[in-house]
Formats: sequence, C-alpha cells, structure tokens
Amino acid sequence: MKRKTVFWGMLAMLLVAVAWLRATDALAQTGGPYDLSWSSIDGGGSYWVGGTTGQPDAGAVLTGDAFELTGGFWSFQEGNPTAVTLASFTATPQGSGVLVQWETATEIDNVGFNLYRAQSSLGDWVRLNTTLIPSQAPGSVFGATYTWLDEDVGDGIVYYKLEDVEAGGRSTLHGPISVQ
Repeated sequence: MKRKTVFWGMLAMLLVAVAWLRATDALAQTGGPYDLSWSSIDGGGSYWVGGTTGQPDAGAVLTGDAFELTGGFWSFQEGNPTAVTLASFTATPQGSGVLVQWETATEIDNVGFNLYRAQSSLGDWVRLNTTLIPSQAPGSVFGATYTWLDEDVGDGIVYYKLEDVEAGGRSTLHGPISVQ
C-alpha cells in the first residue's frame, strides 16, 4: 500500500513540474529569430546568444543608431545599414577655422568616415577628406574619438555632415550640425 502512495505522490510532483515548465515557456524572452527562455538562461551578467546579448532581468527599452535594448537584450535593428553608434558630433570655432569632433560608442563593421561641409543645411555638400578617415576601432564593440581641423572656412554659418562607411560599402549620414 505504501508503494502505491509513493508512486502517486511522485507522479503528482512530476505533473506539477511539467506544468511549471510549460508556464515558464510562456514567459520566455522571444522576438524575431531568437528564443531565450528563462529556463535556459538565468542569473545576471551578459551573454552572447545568436547575435543578441543581454541581461535577463533588465526592463529598459533603449535605442541608438543600429541597436536596441529591449527587456535586457541588445539586438541589431534591420534598416540601419551600419553598426556605428555615434555618441557625439560637434563643431566649434578654433581660431580662423572650425574644430569638428565626433565620438563613437561602437564601430562594428566600420572601416572609416567621410566629413562634408556646406554653407547651407540643404546646400552643396563638399567632402573635406581626400581619402577615407580610417576607423580607430574597426570591428569593435568599443568606440573612439576623432578630430578634424577645418581651416578653409568662410564667414557665416557652416554646416557639417559625417558619413560612416561599413566594410560592405554601405554608409549612414549623421547631421547636419552647424557653427557660426
């Protein structure tokens, strides 16, 4: 008699465990081609899982250029051709010229930059660099800081655009920014 009681008790525990696992599958982190269930990844820290990294318990939604953080998981967003995250892009008067500075947070697949100037935000854009300004952190999840001294500046408001170029040749324009 005692064996039957133990058997039915173990069977009930097994059924409860199966029901609990099915319930946690419903709460799994899913989206797009990824399925990151809580039963397979748990705890803090960061993980690399099929192109997505994250912290399972974070709840913020953050976006920046080609990346988005949703529910603690970073993902590359289609439609953004390059994986350069631009942290800042500024232009300040420097003597008779303009000091253009930019900082990147990431430079995945980036090979370099082109810098353009115009007298109008809609105007005729002139490329300032004769060759590509090389990436200081090619293929890196870390960024770098860049400066360009534009000494051939006329009077009035000047506008700048920055183009980041990826290894495949696609590019993204940032700006315009202006300086008097």
